[in-house]
Amino acid sequence: MATALGAVRGGRCPVGAIPVEILCDIFLRSAAISARVAIPNCDFRGGCRLSLNVAQVCREWRSIALSIPELWGLIYFSRRHAQTQDFSELIELLSRSNFSSSFLVCETYFSTLIERSFEKLVSLCSQGRLDSFHDRFLGVDITVWEGYGEVASWLQRFKRLQRLKIICEEGDYWIEDMPSTFPNLTHLYIKFNLSTEAERLVKTGWRGLRSLIVQMDGDLFYWDAQKLCSNFPDLEELLILTPVLRLCSTPTHDVNLTTHFALKSLVVNCIIVKPESTAFGYLGTITLPALKHLVIDISNLTPADLQPMEDFADRSQVRLNTLSLITSTATIPSDSDIDKETSRSRVLRVILNAFGVDRAEVTYAFFKTRLWFDWMANWYRPYVSHDLDRDTESFRRYITLTGIL
Repeated sequence: MATALGAVRGGRCPVGAIPVEILCDIFLRSAAISARVAIPNCDFRGGCRLSLNVAQVCREWRSIALSIPELWGLIYFSRRHAQTQDFSELIELLSRSNFSSSFLVCETYFSTLIERSFEKLVSLCSQGRLDSFHDRFLGVDITVWEGYGEVASWLQRFKRLQRLKIICEEGDYWIEDMPSTFPNLTHLYIKFNLSTEAERLVKTGWRGLRSLIVQMDGDLFYWDAQKLCSNFPDLEELLILTPVLRLCSTPTHDVNLTTHFALKSLVVNCIIVKPESTAFGYLGTITLPALKHLVIDISNLTPADLQPMEDFADRSQVRLNTLSLITSTATIPSDSDIDKETSRSRVLRVILNAFGVDRAEVTYAFFKTRLWFDWMANWYRPYVSHDLDRDTESFRRYITLTGIL
């Protein structure tokens, strides 16, 4: 190594003479720099455009770069940054690689300035130039504002897909165009607009799902939330993000008690719950005997929530490892500040006792804000997303915006 470094200091030496350890550090640092600079506000980890450029310096550098899993855990192209030549370089890299696990991420924001970038990728797929590489990708992350039909056709080529994150903003009823089967799909993050799309989601052939994150712009009914669990029998983690969670008044959609034996983690994040007097009414419709982690993030906590929570705990016979209640307000029917504090403590005590959580630790954490942040950040991170790493500081900002009791 000393000889190689001496040659480098002399100003002339083949780039391949640089020690492997230094090259690996260069690649990893280039990925870290690009993640902070070239792709702002992005939590994804791994390879990116700068790393791609560095890997093209010579054959030796390319070989070393492709041997670092941390670097190529994710290949990210954004339409805001990508140029046509990037896709040619990607094909060049793939043709020399033996990827066993990689992600292809394309943000397809349709702007006139860079629209040709995504068109180039679709064109390459339609010409079959990427056919030999589709089976090497285990994950795809894509955001679509227009032209979803082309993307749906493209997704059908990924036969080994295990993780899929897809956000479609172009309209409703697009899930019908989704590929009917991904035999290996286990993790899904999906966003849609109408509750009717939830019904279409459960009709897909993705029976092997273990983790599901559903984000909605419209209302989600209890019945639809039940079906999300019932039609995916292996589902272990469910995260629901919706503005409104409500009972369904349609007679054909009666809400019956259901049991989901595999579900271990449940996160419900909503702004409004209707009817507002039973914010935890959804828990009154399900039994989760394997549940270990429960997060309820709602706008308002009322005394009427106590009975559904206790009933749910009695039916499921669960003893949670972690329990989080996040709310912006707590409606306590009292004019006295002292009585309000007493009622608030009673709400917490009943709920915590029902689920067998350590009362002293959790109660103290709720009322000691800083400790509560630290305590929450230690266990909540894995349940936000499997593919997004949130550091403690960013999570604290999220909790600050959400509010506490």
